[in-house]
Amino acid sequence: DDKKYEELMCRSKWCKMQIFSRTDNNRRRSLLIRKPEFINDIKRKNCFINGTSDLIPILLFRHDIYEVHHVIIVEIDNGINIGISLIYNKDTEQVEITGIHISKVLLLKQHQWI
Repeated sequence: DDKKYEELMCRSKWCKMQIFSRTDNNRRRSLLIRKPEFINDIKRKNCFINGTSDLIPILLFRHDIYEVHHVIIVEIDNGINIGISLIYNKDTEQVEITGIHISKVLLLKQHQWI
């Protein structure tokens, strides 16, 4: 629901979030956004508050253990989309944001492993 979404967005430590990207790219563009503006952009430009967005399952490895995360694709600026990965934490019984994905190729590869 909307309140849980708001809580998730506000409690996430966006500035310390792990970024998943390809390491072999030669060109990149930087986009600097303050946390409040980032959260507002996600809310304003995307329609997943009412459960209307699809979650894409991906496989992530941590050490020798794999986890299934779910990614939602969001627009953060005109023509700039990122994936935000989520996982359900059984201990806290809450959804947690685990990272920001900026490589479409890497996301597709991780999705194919499922």
